[in-house]
Amino acid sequence: MRLLEEYGRLVVLELPAGAEEVDTLVARLDEHFRHRSRALHRNTAYRLDFVPYDRSYWLFNNSNHAVKEWLQQLGYEVRGSGVMAEWRLAE
Repeated sequence: MRLLEEYGRLVVLELPAGAEEVDTLVARLDEHFRHRSRALHRNTAYRLDFVPYDRSYWLFNNSNHAVKEWLQQLGYEVRGSGVMAEWRLAE
């Protein structure tokens, strides 16, 4: 699947991170997916597979919060609540 063809305008940023941190995060996400795979939900419109998460999805726990957690686990400083995706990068 070509992301630009599939989803239109898309900006992809490559963020440097330590190999150990990346491996740890990927292993944790893969394990969660395997553990919940019986409840898999296939979204054919986006050609993505989803599994339930331990916490309810709502205003104060949404995909922005997940990205915030992942960035922090990779060693990035993330400020703000995460409710809105107003991401800014600083060196």
